[in-house]
Amino acid sequence: MTELGYYGFVDDHLADLLEAVTEPSNAIFAPQDADLIYQAEIMQDIHSWLVNEGNNILYIYGELDTWTGAGVIPSDKINAVRMVNPGGYHDTRINSFPPQMRQEIYDVLSKWLDKEVNESFFKRNFMLANSLYMFAILAFTLFLVYRRVQAGKNA
Repeated sequence: MTELGYYGFVDDHLADLLEAVTEPSNAIFAPQDADLIYQAEIMQDIHSWLVNEGNNILYIYGELDTWTGAGVIPSDKINAVRMVNPGGYHDTRINSFPPQMRQEIYDVLSKWLDKEVNESFFKRNFMLANSLYMFAILAFTLFLVYRRVQAGKNA
């Protein structure tokens, strides 16, 4: 909540209707003694890196997913691709896209991996794809930790 941020609730217009939870808060998800001051500069730094230096990243969004509004729009100076699935929601995956857009995704991945990527590639390599996804999450987490350590050294 302090580094990645966390959404809040717009509930002023519901105040007279709230009975069980009169002041909804995300603080319930954190330890009671936690310092919950948001440090925006960390995500701003990461966002700037993704937009300006984050090469070979495929961003997949659903058009009707509220999180798409906060999605990364890569600079045209880097080798990253943003694909928005028309009518798609939060559960958008490569298979969710219309055939022509799905082929565009396969073409990009084929170029980056220097290997033919198509629908059967994902079926044959499900474990590999899952492992790559988990590796990407781990790498991003390590990147966040690294940036935090660097920020602490510069403080």
